[in-house]
Amino acid sequence: MARVEVFYSLQSDYCYFLLDRLIGLARMDVEIIIRPVLGGVLRLPERYQDRDELEQRYFQIDTARTAAYLGFAYPVPSPIQFKPLSLWMPEDKQPLNEYLNRFYVGAVRAKKGLEFLDNVGRMLWNGSTPGWDEGEYLSHAMAGA
Repeated sequence: MARVEVFYSLQSDYCYFLLDRLIGLARMDVEIIIRPVLGGVLRLPERYQDRDELEQRYFQIDTARTAAYLGFAYPVPSPIQFKPLSLWMPEDKQPLNEYLNRFYVGAVRAKKGLEFLDNVGRMLWNGSTPGWDEGEYLSHAMAGA
């Protein structure tokens, strides 16, 4: 059986863009091995602090263009809390990400990583659930995994 190993971040636009292709491969009996990683801006924030405004603008254009090409809803609802007026500088405290990543790692350990990403990860990124961190939205999405 063919295998694909993916280092997938819940905080990554580009990982979200990869999701449907991973699901398609899994349907073709390709083993998908998910390795959870924390997004770069959370792991190494100092690396992003002096990024040029032009680079940040290009990132916004490229991700919007990629989403449009793939036909993905993409309202840019990143689960990262950023500092005001910053695209890449996260707030020091990230309680939602800490919470989500614990569930994510647990789902991967339970061999439900792709299902978690399809239900929870998609809900985070596609904008279908404003206020996903309030009420029962997250628990319902997790139950679907």
